[in-house]
Amino acid sequence: MKQRRNKGFTLFESLLSSTLIALVVGGMVYAQMNVMRAWQNGIQKEQAQRQGQRAVREIRTALMEAAIVEVLDSGRTLRFRMPQQDSNGNYLVPVVPAPAQQARVISVSSGGDVTYDGRNILRGVTQTRSNGQSYANFTLIPAGANTSVLHVRFNVKQRVSTPNQNYAQSWIEETIFLRNLQ
Repeated sequence: MKQRRNKGFTLFESLLSSTLIALVVGGMVYAQMNVMRAWQNGIQKEQAQRQGQRAVREIRTALMEAAIVEVLDSGRTLRFRMPQQDSNGNYLVPVVPAPAQQARVISVSSGGDVTYDGRNILRGVTQTRSNGQSYANFTLIPAGANTSVLHVRFNVKQRVSTPNQNYAQSWIEETIFLRNLQ
């Protein structure tokens, strides 16, 4: 008598293979979700850094022409005056600061908004670093005759839309040399 061979899968083999496939697919989905979350965190951190750098660039551009710079409110407010101009828009020589009522103001509110003459240029600034230390946003240090060094610092914190609502932080710091100050 000839032995007959059963061809095909048994129930046990088919359950085992479908379980293994489900585990592999589940692991791949879990890995993909983690990669997407890390990518989103990176994008938010890069966006916070870019916004902070744009605000610092705008501050630096304005201050490079300033005649008088003052730091107020424990380093949270910066008030400066531009040189006076003639009717053609040229600066008067020798440099004469504009009147006090024409002073421009850059300030950091308690809500984390940086405003330049009432216009919001940056959101999400915290008054503490990532290690919990507080810091001054603006520090003015005399560096010689008619020259000062201004340190501008921002810790930008942006909410990342993940299930546990993490934050992306970016520390921006720049040193600006101010010349021809009165």
